[in-house]
Parts: sequence; structure tokens; C-alpha cells
Amino acid sequence: MPRDVSESPSRRRRGSPLLFGHVLREFMVPLVCCLLGFTALFLFNSVFDDIPDFLRRPATAAGGPSWEVPLYFVLTQPANLLNVLPMSVLLAGSFLISLMGKHHELVAVRAAGISLTRMALPIWLVAAALCGVSFVIGEWVVPECTARAQDIRERWTSSRTRLRRQARLVYHSRETRRDWFFETFDAEAVHAGVFVKQFTLDDSIDWELRAARARYADGIWVFEDCEVVPFDPTTQLPLEDQAQRQAAWPRPDLTETPDRIVHQVRPVEGLSVRQIRATLRANPDLPPQVRASLRSTIGFRLSFSLACLVGALYGVGLSVTRERGSAMRGFAYAVGLMVAYTMVAQLGLVLARKGLGPPWLGSVVPTLAFLAAGVVIMHRRR
Repeated sequence: MPRDVSESPSRRRRGSPLLFGHVLREFMVPLVCCLLGFTALFLFNSVFDDIPDFLRRPATAAGGPSWEVPLYFVLTQPANLLNVLPMSVLLAGSFLISLMGKHHELVAVRAAGISLTRMALPIWLVAAALCGVSFVIGEWVVPECTARAQDIRERWTSSRTRLRRQARLVYHSRETRRDWFFETFDAEAVHAGVFVKQFTLDDSIDWELRAARARYADGIWVFEDCEVVPFDPTTQLPLEDQAQRQAAWPRPDLTETPDRIVHQVRPVEGLSVRQIRATLRANPDLPPQVRASLRSTIGFRLSFSLACLVGALYGVGLSVTRERGSAMRGFAYAVGLMVAYTMVAQLGLVLARKGLGPPWLGSVVPTLAFLAAGVVIMHRRR
């Protein structure tokens, strides 16, 4: 049977690498410019807001090398990048479509039988890749950078006395019915002034461990210069005459780890999804509001990584116009919807963290709803 060649030109046009390369090149230029511009604006804003605190630091502040100050401002930028990426994708996509419409390239592409969705394939691929980049940044980069930036800020702007107060840490384990108190907590070194109080099922004190120092090595707590004091079950008074004292006392029965302790007391914004899930698994008896806050944060982190696709759909779909002078109106609609999406997503996260409704309703549904709306807009404009 002879080959039907009537469809081959159309197929070659639909898969044309020249069109793919042209759209990709024209999209990447404004995208990079938007990323650099927004990053510079956020950086300047951070400098103007925070540099007075560094200049007015107390005389008793610990301080550090001078290069730590610019490093602090660099470390604050990954968190801003999570909001910069979606808006940059939207602006770059809108600029590309508006430019192609002005030069009548969209008319030529459609006359060749190529749909707008197919033509914008490079934009979808770049947006999808940036979704992955956004998730990686939020999961691995932002928590570490935020912790390091906070450490630099505290050493430069807080007195030594205040830093010593901040080093104190209190942790309560509902699962093991134990309270921990650290006069100085250091997740990577030796802890000083450690108290552990064990409670019974009726919430009475069973015993109290007091140690001058403690370290966690090879999965075991080792307490130095310590004593364990039992409590009278009736009077709840310490039985000091029955205290057991040792210079070094390994306690493999204490299953709490430094990572588990610091993850629960650290603000949820500074935790990665992996750390939040580990905290939920290790603490099954968390209060309902705390559990709702952690679960909603996981849903928001996973869903908000799709924001770049939302920006691409609105930027491309709303910038396609058939009327002269309506391109700016479509661009304004796209920016307005993107701002509305960000506000609704943040508001939903706040409500979900407070336990007002299921965690997924406030943390996941806004992103999925705006994403579905973008798909509908794109389908109508194709």
C-alpha cells in the first residue's frame, strides 16, 4: 500500500525542532531576567531591613568574621526564591505570547495547524522542571539556609546572656511520659545541665535524672557526673537518701534522640517534609492542633511546588488575545489571579494549621483548584 504523504508535512511541522528551539530560547531570556530582577529586589529589601540590626549590635554580642554579614543575606534568598519562581514563569510566558502575537507569529503557527498547547511545549517542560527545582529548594536548601542565617543573626545581634537563655530547651515526650530540660542544648556536641523526669501512668513522678553533662553517641545517651533520684509515690517528694550517683552512666532505655527533640521544638517553617514526617511517626500522641499544623505543612509544601505550572498556564492562556489592545488586560488578569492564588494558598495554610477543617482542605485544595482553572483557560484558548 502506498504511503499517504499528505499528513507527513503536518506531522513534521508539529514536531519541528526549529519551533521548539525558538520558543524555548525566547522564553528563557525573559525568565532569566525576571529571576535576576526579583532576586535583586528581595536582596536589596533584606539588606535595607536587616542591616540596621547588624550595625546596632550590642557590645556584648559574640559577633564573628566580617564575611558572615553578606553570607547572612545570601542565605535568606532561597526562601524568597520559592515565591519568585512562579511569578517569573508567569511574566516570561505572558511576555513571550504577547511578543509572538505582536509579530503575527501566533497566526502563522495556527495557520500551520499547530495548536497553542503544542507550541508552548517548551514552556510546560521548563515549568515542570522548575516545579522539581522548587520542591528540592524547599525540602533541602531552605531549612539549612534558614537555620544558618538565624544562627548568624543571633550571634551578631544578641548579647551573650541572651544567647545563653536561648540555648535552654524543654522537651516533653507524651509517648514515653518523660520531660527533658537542657540548660545548654547543642545537637552536635555535649549538652550541659540536663534533667530528665520520668512520670508514671497516673502522672506522678517516678524518678528524676540530674546530670552535669550528657552526650548522645552510637544510639545511646551517656550522662556524666549524674544522679538518679527516686520519688515517693505517695508524697511525691524526692528520696535523696536513695539517690544513685555515677561519674558516667549509659542509658540505652532513653529512646529520645537529639534530632527528634530539636525537630519538635523547632518552628515548623524550619523543618523539611522528611523531618515533619519523622516527627509525626515518632510522636503519635501529639495534640490535635499540632498534628494538623504538621500535616497541613506537608500538604502545602508538596502542592505549592506546582505553582510554577499555575503561573505558566495563566501567563500563556490569558495572554492570547484576538482583539487589538487587549493584551495588557490579559496580562493584568494573569498577574491578579497569581496574586490571588498566593493569598488564598497562604490563608488556607493558616486556617489548616489552626485545625479549622481537614489539613488537606486548606493546604492542597487551593493549588489544585487554581491549577484546574488554568487548565480550563488554556483549553479554551488553544
